[in-house]
Amino acid sequence: MEQRVCLTPETRLVLDVLRDAKDKQEPIWGWLVCHLTGLPPETAFVILGRLVDAGWATAEDETDPPPDRGARCYYAVTPLGVTRYMMGVAEYAARHPEYVFAPRTWPASAY
Repeated sequence: MEQRVCLTPETRLVLDVLRDAKDKQEPIWGWLVCHLTGLPPETAFVILGRLVDAGWATAEDETDPPPDRGARCYYAVTPLGVTRYMMGVAEYAARHPEYVFAPRTWPASAY
């Protein structure tokens, strides 16, 4: 059974970052998600874990990190994640006609 993901404003922010990184074919890791969204780590990492558990995102550990830092865990949104996210936004917009969907994007220099 597929896990349900609640599309809170914070979850939408994280998904926007993951979608934007995928569109730009840029790697994204947890601390960068925190930086770009302004979310504290205890929020961003819980959301990332839930998205991975639900199959909306993948997580892959860096295999050969530089010696001056620890290994990063790279995240990527899955096709299921994009589909479910867009369906959730559409359902919300249908119930709230005043809602205007505007996905956030970040400049390439942010990555």
